[in-house]
Amino acid sequence: MTGDWDVRKACLTAAPPVNVPNCMGATATADLDVKGLVSYKADLTYSTMMTVQGSVVMTLPTSCLTFQGITLTCEQVNMGVMMAFMRDPDTALLFESIKCGPASGGCACTIVMKAQSVNQSGTYSVSGTQISMGTSIGPSSPASYCVSGDTLKLQGDTGASVMGGMSGMDAAGYLVLRKK
Repeated sequence: MTGDWDVRKACLTAAPPVNVPNCMGATATADLDVKGLVSYKADLTYSTMMTVQGSVVMTLPTSCLTFQGITLTCEQVNMGVMMAFMRDPDTALLFESIKCGPASGGCACTIVMKAQSVNQSGTYSVSGTQISMGTSIGPSSPASYCVSGDTLKLQGDTGASVMGGMSGMDAAGYLVLRKK
């Protein structure tokens, strides 16, 4: 496991990037491009130098389009999503554009992310086929890992478990890395 690893493939799903009150049916799919390097050292320290960019499509069913008895249009949802991002300066800086339109009786909002760096370091621990990475802000959820030849696969339930943390997004999935 020790060594420098290039990110070759990422398959991540995402939670809706904004909280939609009283909407249990909101879903999100991510089309993210992840590139970079992860280094694991023998002294149980690690560092990441990755870039993440792409888009997230957040889908809201018809049941989520009613607010105080009024059915919202996708244009109104677009304004609400934009305002939600603008209220949080950290999140506002992460996204390039937001566009909502009709889809399957509800609305689909395509949210294009700006390229963001995921550069951090910390310590890691391994137990069986699980790896946990910690940073100055705390430990991540464990991720499963498998090394086969010069290929490392990390799979986890949170972006933090797979990528050592990715701001602004709750993503799950896997990374495939190749040893340099």
